[in-house]
Amino acid sequence: LRVRISRIFDSHTRVLARAVAVAPAPPIRRRSTTGFGGKLAQLGLPSVLSLLEMERRNGELRVLDGESTPLGHIAFRNGHVVAAESGGEDGPLDADAVFCLLDATEGRFEFREGDPPADARVSLRVQELLLEHARRSDEQKQS
Repeated sequence: LRVRISRIFDSHTRVLARAVAVAPAPPIRRRSTTGFGGKLAQLGLPSVLSLLEMERRNGELRVLDGESTPLGHIAFRNGHVVAAESGGEDGPLDADAVFCLLDATEGRFEFREGDPPADARVSLRVQELLLEHARRSDEQKQS
């Protein structure tokens, strides 16, 4: 099952790479040389998370609504999610926070390179999070 899932994601990654090579790149705002950002409507959060995992990035991804209000953030170490929060102090953490943020289709994202927090709570692979989110979304649609 793991091999099959890995092959599916590898295939998906190749398709995304070809689509990006053919389609014009969405505008990405650059504020510094150590990060990038963009609109979720142009580049979805699953694609951003996959890119960060493939590039084995360290840093923090912030997700903002259209008014620049933070929806949450995800910390990465070597491309793995090591901490995540959404919805403020009392909101979900880690995997549940990522699932909430993956539902966002409007707003924007900003990634900043840097050292992840020393007190990392988890180490989650993005592919596994995306699969679980898809499974949960399918279950909600069937209910």
